[in-house]
Amino acid sequence: MENTISEVSDFIKRYKNVGNIRFTLGKYTDGFGFEKQIYHRGKYDLILKLLNSNPGWDDVTNSILEKNNNVTYKIIDTLIYKNERGPYDLIITAESKKCQNVYISEDYVKNEINFMRKCHTFQISHESDVSNGDVFSFNLQLHKNVNSDTYNSHSSLLKIIDIIKVVDSDKSVDYVFEKL
Repeated sequence: MENTISEVSDFIKRYKNVGNIRFTLGKYTDGFGFEKQIYHRGKYDLILKLLNSNPGWDDVTNSILEKNNNVTYKIIDTLIYKNERGPYDLIITAESKKCQNVYISEDYVKNEINFMRKCHTFQISHESDVSNGDVFSFNLQLHKNVNSDTYNSHSSLLKIIDIIKVVDSDKSVDYVFEKL
């Protein structure tokens, strides 16, 4: 875990002043690359239940988008970590702060809930449309860099591991993230 913390810390240091840093759960395969989704409604419900159980959020917002999705204008750089011992892999992106509104379809609906606390925003969303069906996703955004880059790296990775443990049936696993 020390190597991962160091690599992520260097990534944060490099990009913290040029954009947003986002940690997204998903699955990496050689054939399809990284798919940014948690796949199952049950896993989404477990994460949402955990987030809703915390009374100490600084702010909670719920937004519904129809027909359009608000997406990052540009991905500046990425790190992908494969997790051989757990259900999800991790992609960390440095993204431009600027966003753009992109038309998806007439039947597209996205319900997005943001839970903000100190340096992080936990974002869980459910997207639905006829062509893609239901897509569930979770990400963690580092929105303030008030501590050291190493602290932010370690803190963010621990929060991601906590979320993975909620959806993993084997709670005793020590997760090992290997950089691709």
